[in-house]
Amino acid sequence: MASRKRATSDQSKKALGSLLEHLAPGSVGDTVHLRWPPDAFALCAYLLKLSGSYVEVLREWPPQKKLRAHPVNTTWADWVRDVGKRWRSVATLKRKPLPPEVKKLWAVVVGHRRLELVSLASQREVVCALLQLVAMADEASAGVGIPQGNTKDVYWQRASELLAGIGSAGETTLSPGLSRAEIRVLPKQHTPRGGLTLRSLTHHLALHVGGEVTPFWYTVPQSSANHSVNLLVAPWPLQLRPSQFQPAKGALHDMPPRFGFVEFHLDEDPKRVADWMTSLMAETQRLCGQIDGVVFPEAALSASEYELVRSVVLDHGAFLIAGVLRAGKRKGAPASNLVMFDASRGQPMNVEQTKHHRWRLDRGQIEMYGLGGSLDPTKDWWEHIALERREVHFIALNEQLSLCCLVCEDLARQDPVAELVRGVGPNLVVALLMDAPQLGVRWPARYATVLADDPGSSVLTVTSAGMVDLTRPPRGAKASRSVGLWKDARSDFVELELPQGAAGLLLNLCTEVVEEWTADGRSDHGVTGYPRLGGVHAVWVPAQAVPRTAKRTKVRRDSRRRRS
Repeated sequence: MASRKRATSDQSKKALGSLLEHLAPGSVGDTVHLRWPPDAFALCAYLLKLSGSYVEVLREWPPQKKLRAHPVNTTWADWVRDVGKRWRSVATLKRKPLPPEVKKLWAVVVGHRRLELVSLASQREVVCALLQLVAMADEASAGVGIPQGNTKDVYWQRASELLAGIGSAGETTLSPGLSRAEIRVLPKQHTPRGGLTLRSLTHHLALHVGGEVTPFWYTVPQSSANHSVNLLVAPWPLQLRPSQFQPAKGALHDMPPRFGFVEFHLDEDPKRVADWMTSLMAETQRLCGQIDGVVFPEAALSASEYELVRSVVLDHGAFLIAGVLRAGKRKGAPASNLVMFDASRGQPMNVEQTKHHRWRLDRGQIEMYGLGGSLDPTKDWWEHIALERREVHFIALNEQLSLCCLVCEDLARQDPVAELVRGVGPNLVVALLMDAPQLGVRWPARYATVLADDPGSSVLTVTSAGMVDLTRPPRGAKASRSVGLWKDARSDFVELELPQGAAGLLLNLCTEVVEEWTADGRSDHGVTGYPRLGGVHAVWVPAQAVPRTAKRTKVRRDSRRRRS
C-alpha cells in the first residue's frame, strides 16, 4: 500500500510538460499531435483524469471573460461544433492549417508545462483550455467506428483503418501517435445520465488508461431496414446430468486441501447439435421471417460442434455468439472457456474472447445443482480453465447498435473490465452464463442493473435449459425455467421463461433513439440507441430426440462464488 501511495504521489509531482512528452514525444514543442483530433483528446483527457480537474466544468460553464475562447454572439455548443467540423476537415490534410482556436488553446496548455499535476485544478485557465480541446476533438470525431452510408468521409475512413489495426500491429486505438501501453482512444456510444466522471464530457470518444485489458473494435454492418433485431436464444444443452461435473484429473497445479479443480464433460455430438440447430433456425424463420443473430450460453458447445453450428447459422445470414469449451492441448492442461462471434453478412469475421475469471463452486451451489455425488461439498471447487490475455471485443452492427460479450464471472467481477465497458458504453451487453434460472432477485440482475444505470447499456443474460432444470429451487420457491434475463435503462427486468418442450426463444429488439447530453451542455441531437425488448416468442421444433450414446469430451470447469 505504501509503495502504491508513493507512486501516486510521484505522478502528481510531475510537470504537465514531462507527462505530455512521456506520452507523445515532441508534443510540447510542436503541434504535430494536434493534427489528429483523437491524439489531442487523449493528451488533454489524460491530464484531466489524472488530476481530477474535469470537475471544474460544473463550476462555471461556458468559461467567462478572458477564459472564454468562443465569440459572445454564438452559443458554446454551436461554436464547439463549428470548430470541430473545421478541425475534422483538415485532419487528414497535412498542408492545411489547423483551426486557430485549437492552436490558441494548446498554447495555453504548453505555457503551463512546468505546472505540477497536483496543482492543475487550481489553475482554471489551463483547465478550461483542456476542457475546450476535449469538447472540440469529440465534436470532430462524430460517428467514428459506426457503420454509415457515407463511406467517402475521409476522416471516418482513417478512423476505421485505425480501429481495424491497419498499421498498428492489429491493435485497436484511434490515437496511433501515443503509447498504447499507456492510453488508447475508442469510439463511444453512451454518455452517463447521472454523476460526473471524465466520461460525462464526451459523446463520441472514450479514453482507456493502462494495458491490463486490451480492447478491440469491429465495424460489421448487419443493419435491418428499421434498426430492429431478431435475436434467437438457443439454450443448449437442453439436458445436463450431475455426472458431467467431475474433479479434474491430472491438474498441473497443486491445491490446498480445502480446494479442488472441477472439470465439465460435454456430451459431444456435432451432427446432433447441427441437426437440432437446422430445425430450430427453420422454425424460427417461419415464425419471424428474418433471423439477425443467434446466442448460445456459456460452455454450450465444443470446438467441433461450434464449427457445424456456425455453418448453419451463417448460411441463414445471421451472426453467431456462442460459449465454446476448447479442450487443453495436453493431458492435465486446463481448457479454454471462450465466447466466439462469427458473421458473414458485410465483412466476414471470427472473434474469440476468453473468460477472465474462474468460477468457484461452494457448498451452496453443489447442493443447489445436486452435485454432491461428484464433488465433496466441504471443499471449494475452482473451474479448471486457462486464464489468458484479457481482451474485450466491441462490435458495431449498425448506427444504433454496438455490443460486447462477457462470460459469467466477468459480469459479476467488476475488475478489470468494468471501467472499459462503462467508458465505451455499448448499446448491448450479452452475458453468457452457466447458471441457475435468470430471475430478477438473483446476482445477474444486480450486475445488469449497474450497466443499465451507467452507462445505459441494455443487458441480456443467457443460460442453458440444462442448467435451469438441474437447479433445485430454494425452499418455498417455485421452479423456474427462465433461461434469460433482459434489463435496459428505461424499463424493469424481464425474465425470459422457456416453456416446457420449447427449443428456443425469439427476442424482438427494437431501438429507441434518445437524446443525451454532456456535462458541458452539448447534445448528441438524439442519435443514441437504447435497445428495448419488443417481443418474446417460444420456438418449438418437430423432434428433439437426444441419442443416449454420445462421445464425451472433457472440458474443465472450476468453481464459482455462490450466486443466490
